[in-house]
Amino acid sequence: MAHAIIGGVVTSTLLTLIVVPVVYTYLDDLKQFTFRLFQRKHSK
Repeated sequence: MAHAIIGGVVTSTLLTLIVVPVVYTYLDDLKQFTFRLFQRKHSK
């Protein structure tokens, strides 16, 4: 049972500190890219 608890704590820590910020950064970059892309199309 200790293995399951330690594994869960490690997994949740990695998800919280690494995976979530990386996904947020990629989505933010994608949002900025699409805004720039649509602004170029509409400004021409």
